[in-house]
Amino acid sequence: MNSEIWASFRRMPGWVQLWVALVLMPVNLMPLVFWANGAPFWGLFALLAVGGMALNLPILLVERGFSKAMAFPHILLWTPLVIGLGQSVHKAEVAPAMCRTLR
Repeated sequence: MNSEIWASFRRMPGWVQLWVALVLMPVNLMPLVFWANGAPFWGLFALLAVGGMALNLPILLVERGFSKAMAFPHILLWTPLVIGLGQSVHKAEVAPAMCRTLR
C-alpha cells in the first residue's frame, strides 16, 4: 500500500510535489509551534490545521493514493481556520510583527 501511495504522489505534476513537500506540509505543521509556546487560540488553530491532514489519512488509505476527495476535509476544517486567523490578525491577538506581515 505504501508503494501505491508513493506512486500516486509521484504521478502528480512536479510543481505539485514540490508544493506539497516544501510548502504545504511545513505550513500545516507550523501552528504546532505556536501551540507548544502557549499562544492564545493557537491550540485550536493547530487542531484545525493538523485535522485537515488527519482526516485525509483514511481517504488516502482507502483510495490507495491521492484523490480529489481529499479536498473536502480541507474545506471543512480550513474555512473556520482562515476565519479565525483573520480575526486574530485583525484584533492583533498574534505577535505585532506577524500582524504586520499578514496584513
